[in-house]
Amino acid sequence: MEMPAPARPRRDPPRKPAPPAPLARVPGAERVKYTKVIEALEQLATGGTIAAGQRLPPHRSLARQLGVTIATLTRAMADLTRRGVLVTRSGSGTFVASASAATSVMPDGIADLRLCLPPTGPVEAVLGDTLTAVARIPSLFGYEALGGDAAARQAGADWLRLRGLSPTADAVLVVQGAHEGMLAALQAVTRPGDRVLCERLHYTGLRRMAALLQIELIGVPIDAEGLDTEAFARLCREARPRAAVLTPVTQNPTTATMSPAQRQAVIAAARAADLVLIEDDINGHLSSIDETPLALLAPERVILVTSLSKSIAPGLRVGYVLAPARLRDAVESALYALGWIGSGLHGAVAKRLIADGGAAACLRAQRTEAMARVRLARLHLGHAAVVVGDGAQAALRPLYHAWLPMPPGRRAEEFAAELMTRQVLVAPAYGFMQDDSQPPEAVRLSLGGESRALLTSALQRIATVLAQRGPGLGAVV
Repeated sequence: MEMPAPARPRRDPPRKPAPPAPLARVPGAERVKYTKVIEALEQLATGGTIAAGQRLPPHRSLARQLGVTIATLTRAMADLTRRGVLVTRSGSGTFVASASAATSVMPDGIADLRLCLPPTGPVEAVLGDTLTAVARIPSLFGYEALGGDAAARQAGADWLRLRGLSPTADAVLVVQGAHEGMLAALQAVTRPGDRVLCERLHYTGLRRMAALLQIELIGVPIDAEGLDTEAFARLCREARPRAAVLTPVTQNPTTATMSPAQRQAVIAAARAADLVLIEDDINGHLSSIDETPLALLAPERVILVTSLSKSIAPGLRVGYVLAPARLRDAVESALYALGWIGSGLHGAVAKRLIADGGAAACLRAQRTEAMARVRLARLHLGHAAVVVGDGAQAALRPLYHAWLPMPPGRRAEEFAAELMTRQVLVAPAYGFMQDDSQPPEAVRLSLGGESRALLTSALQRIATVLAQRGPGLGAVV
């Protein structure tokens, strides 16, 4: 007689992790919500509400639960990914990191292409020699006179000569970076309630300056070919602005560079409206190819702001303001509201760099590196990425950011979210909007913040996502 087969031990199916509890909606205005979303997600991850290793809900679902836009959620998750609180895996989703990962450095494979800055590698040797040379200066760690002493202002005048200008030293004011210079210029020429024109897409810090000074920004349309000068002239007549903030060379974020005809049209409109122009020439020294500054065309009404941080090294916080004589005292007075003294260390480095030719050597090195990176962007992204500053067919020029419009049917927010799952962080256009109009479907890519090898890898990942067909981008989680 056959013996019955032994009963198989019963195996219960593996338990799935419990879904996270419903999330409370985040109150507040959209810009306030961004900070609160970070706090809420961080509390979920570190407080145990969502266990380490557990997958977060898809972006759309999570944004709906929190009551925020997918753009706000994507920005918050990108910051938490960079800090190691969250981990993204291509094709799988976003997960809560382990406790050890949450306190560790971001993985090497993540490429942060959000901040537009030059790499320090090409100029390390020159900067090192300069620091050695200034190390024994007695006043190195002392105060620098507000606006700069005579030597500092002379260094600023020499720096501006590299842009084709010929100011006297007493016409130049030294500032702690272009941000401070622009803020001082705006404070000098506006009062609360005034209107100020600017490119509709512009440096994100300008919005904060406007909020601080209680002025109203009015965006002027702009595209890859540059400022819409007809719209600019019309707004000069109809909006009755007090001033305009413009970036004629390698505009941020679009890379647009004004043509000579556009510059002349802007000057004519400003003169007709008796308008003060604040020229943001932050990228002029790096990528300028004989473009004439507005300050040379209309020195009586242009305040030019520049610095060393975008063309030599981001940590070198020294900038210069060239203002017409009638406005110079007002700009200098505004500086006293922003600080009382300057940095002796940064001032000594800048003076030495400019006086002994180190600044010019740094510019040559950065231009060479920037051109190499622009060619990488063109190699991997083709003409989809605007990297030349004045149209896709023009000769390439050195710059450290690219503008990437989306193909028809694709959304920049979803594109950025998909890239985040592939360990690439980019800056969608909405972050640069200066008014309430609809942002274009585009993203800005920094070409300088990461090593050339990591940038190459990031561009390859961007090209892969860009090549996907249709409005969908796969699993956006």
